[in-house]
Amino acid sequence: MYILYLNYLAELYLFKGKPTKDVWVYDARTGVEDVTKFSRPLEFEKHFGDFVKCYGENCNGLSSRTVSKNFERYTLDEIEVKNYDLSFSKVYQPETVEKPLFYIDKLINNFQGQLANLQELKGILESKD
Repeated sequence: MYILYLNYLAELYLFKGKPTKDVWVYDARTGVEDVTKFSRPLEFEKHFGDFVKCYGENCNGLSSRTVSKNFERYTLDEIEVKNYDLSFSKVYQPETVEKPLFYIDKLINNFQGQLANLQELKGILESKD
């Protein structure tokens, strides 16, 4: 199950019949430049390599995990003290915050790329009529 929590994606595994002792949170955004479809797509090693290494070899989550700068373990007691609010965990914070126009330009470029894709799709569909 994936949970969008603040500005990052968390993956939560619950196993029937096994009491939860610790919660592992992987911060997939710290230290990773913005990902875009066009100029900076996702790359397996760059964006998922650390997670795979720390998560362990068993794809069902049964391997022991390794703590890293992006993968941290919290006990249920730590989470309960914070009233089950995970915002106390490491949350992605960019090192520098640009002026608003920078982000507006990024959004415009992203929307222009999406619009171009939609126009291409429309052309394909129209040519089939």
